[in-house]
Amino acid sequence: MYDISNTQNLLPWQKIVKNWLPLSLKTHQGQELLKFKDEFLNAFWDLNEPSEHTLIHYSLDLNRFIAFVDEQSLLLNDFKRLQFEMFLAKAKNRQTPNAKLSAASRFRMSASVRKFVRWLYYSASYLKVEISAYIPTVPVKRPMKRALRMDELKAMVGVIGVGKKSIACRQEKNCRHKPLWTESAALRDRLFIHLLYITGMRVSEMAYIKVENMQLPENQSGSIYVIGKGKKARMVILDDLTCEIIKTYLKINQKGASHHLFFEQKPDFKDTVRFRQKVRERLQLCAREANLSGNSEISPHVLRRTFATNLLDGGADLRTVQEMLGHEQITTTQIYTNVSTQKKLEAHKKYLPKL
Repeated sequence: MYDISNTQNLLPWQKIVKNWLPLSLKTHQGQELLKFKDEFLNAFWDLNEPSEHTLIHYSLDLNRFIAFVDEQSLLLNDFKRLQFEMFLAKAKNRQTPNAKLSAASRFRMSASVRKFVRWLYYSASYLKVEISAYIPTVPVKRPMKRALRMDELKAMVGVIGVGKKSIACRQEKNCRHKPLWTESAALRDRLFIHLLYITGMRVSEMAYIKVENMQLPENQSGSIYVIGKGKKARMVILDDLTCEIIKTYLKINQKGASHHLFFEQKPDFKDTVRFRQKVRERLQLCAREANLSGNSEISPHVLRRTFATNLLDGGADLRTVQEMLGHEQITTTQIYTNVSTQKKLEAHKKYLPKL
């Protein structure tokens, strides 16, 4: 088995991906592929500077693939479409429900394996045959995603109140449950909603906001310098109300210029995972208290989608929205036009006289 017990020998990406685990492999081919996986991901890190989240999932995808190859009687050189279909089918039909992978996860898995085997052929010269063409692409249906109406968004902000108890608790006599919001928690939750909607930023970008990268002028729009996917920087716009909420939050929490907005120091991967979960939980709490339908589906990305949809509905051009969202490809931004297109279809059906 490939030994990584000595942390001094870890490659740069392995030091970041803290939950990376070695595999117990039976064949020499499996052990070789595991070593090549390290080299591939290190090269992938140097070339693309992916997020820790991407590296973790690529590592896990390739671990599953290498374990599958290790179980086969064939050499990887001899793999055809059938073997790759068997691998993806096994990922789809894993025994425990929680272990089954969604179509989107299997789509990513097929992409990571395809990149790996191409690298094995073109860069590592390990494979004698270019077999990536045999890897099927997993079809992914893109359902119509939800965007909030403005009355729903305002209701989520409106329910936040210092000392307020839950709906269930208010219906009980002598309920002793703690209030849902303290003064600081109420301010923080308002800030979550305002930042996500007004800027359209990703929750991962929000976690890394530094105080020194914010411009907060008096009684006018401000801005934040954020680092997005692929370490790409962009400027996002703040309205004057969000600027005032941030100033109050900074004052109460005694944040200096060297601090991160929501952390004392730069968060690591585990910090960002907990932060993402926390923001989602608080948004769902606000949605539940506002009695919104489908409140369990509310997430930070729903607010980002609402930001994009409202811009497009208001007449903003697709290229501008692409830059504001930080998308590399405009085709990614076009996904957000689905909701706008649905509204056009409904208006066409409702208001246009028929022949």
